[in-house]
Amino acid sequence: ILYEKLCSHSARIPAQQLLLPVYADLSERELEIVTRESALFAELGFTIEPMGPNVVRVSEVPCDLGVEEVETMLREILGAFLNYHQPTAAELRHHALQIASCRGAIKAGLRLNMRQMQALLDELCLTSRPYACPHGRPCMLQFTPQQIDKLFKRT
Repeated sequence: ILYEKLCSHSARIPAQQLLLPVYADLSERELEIVTRESALFAELGFTIEPMGPNVVRVSEVPCDLGVEEVETMLREILGAFLNYHQPTAAELRHHALQIASCRGAIKAGLRLNMRQMQALLDELCLTSRPYACPHGRPCMLQFTPQQIDKLFKRT
């Protein structure tokens, strides 16, 4: 659900200004990537400025990203540059949206009431791919009556 909402913003991922900027220490190679790809980072919802030798200030981040996750997300995007030869903007956008949507999603163990569960299922069914998350993991499973009987040892 979150992935599709983020994807619906065609040009730039919606971003939020941080009250207190996050400072990150980067390697020379990472700093070079941030400087060279500043427009791409802006499309991904990040405003990043070099602040000194190997230090950057992140003052704006994607809306669904928590402050405590800013540096992790930044490092994952930089990792994509370092691990791929030259990722395309579309690949990086997809990767960033996957991470942002997973980080902002409801986590296991969170208690929901019936109204919240129903609303979540209704919203999921309205997405274009309700059966799997952006990483390909299943969101829904179908069990036959025989499989249910077997699970409860009723066969």
